[in-house]
This record gives sequence, C-alpha cells and structure tokens, in this order.
Amino acid sequence: VLVNNAGISFRDIFENTSADAISRFMNINFISNTIVTKMFLPLLKKSKEGRILVTSSITGYFSNPARTLYVASKAAINSFYNSLRAEIRKYGISVTIICPYYVCTALSSRALTGDGKQFGKTDKQIMKGYQPSYVVRKSLRSSFLKENELWICPICRVFLIKFLMLFPDAMAYYANCRLAEQLETIKKD
Repeated sequence: VLVNNAGISFRDIFENTSADAISRFMNINFISNTIVTKMFLPLLKKSKEGRILVTSSITGYFSNPARTLYVASKAAINSFYNSLRAEIRKYGISVTIICPYYVCTALSSRALTGDGKQFGKTDKQIMKGYQPSYVVRKSLRSSFLKENELWICPICRVFLIKFLMLFPDAMAYYANCRLAEQLETIKKD
C-alpha cells in the first residue's frame, strides 16, 4: 500500500502570489506526489495487488477564491489519479482518492501565503472539521474495499458540488458569493 498524504494549504489571492510561491506550492502538493507514485510503481506492480491511497480534497471539484492554488493542486491530483487508475488497473493496482471536506488539523495555520510565508491562523471551518481519526478510518475502509473515490463531507455538500459541476455559471456565482468570506479569512492582522 502506498499512502500519499503530504501537502500544504494556501491562503491568498492569486494576484498577490509570487512565481516562487506558485512553484514551491505545486511542487509540494502535486509534483512530489506524482514522483513518489512513480518511484513505488514497480513495487506495486510486482505485488500484483497493490493499492494507492491518495489524500486530495473535495475542493478539487469546485471554485474556492483565495485558495486558488490549493484548489488547482487538488484538481490536478484528482485528474492525475483518475487517469492513472485506468493505466495501472491491468496490474491489479487499485487507486482510491480520498476527498474530505474540512479536517481539524493545523493545515490552515501552516498554509502558504502569496509571498511564501506561513499563514499562521486556523480557519473557523477547520476548527469545526472532521477529526483526523475519523477520516483515517473511513479512508482505510475505502481502500480495503478498493473504492475509486471517497468524499467525506455532509450529504448537502455532495449535492451542492455535483450541482455546481453541472452548471458552470452557478459555480461562478457561488465563487463570487464566497469571495468576501474568504477575503475576511485571509485578512492580515
């Protein structure tokens, strides 16, 4: 079993983000993830029943202003592993993408800002998030069952995201509505 769970978050608007911060962020959240998978692929193939369990986020499926790079990295992870699954299925390797909603961790306080520094605050949503132990239990069960993807979020969020995916104009409206809230979250003290 290969578990890819490394990553950082992002809190800033894209306009304020340096090219160095973009590169650093995508290297941590996407590039390093795919390189580790590439390195372990021969061992997984040899086992004839390997498993890849990758942590992503449901934000990879919808717009979230002031977290633009985070959303982009998770969309890349989701697309990459959905494509890879088709390529490596013939070797008996399963790929499970875990897409939680908010998880109560230090992720937001350690998030990068546009200038590459740490954000240093914990978001209110994160504080109310799922406990990591709950996410781990659900994730391991999902991998054991060889499920393709697991969304760990309230059912109302599932319906909202699926709706927004079907209607891009509604997605844009939703993102515009969230912008003020997100800007308040990232406001410098």
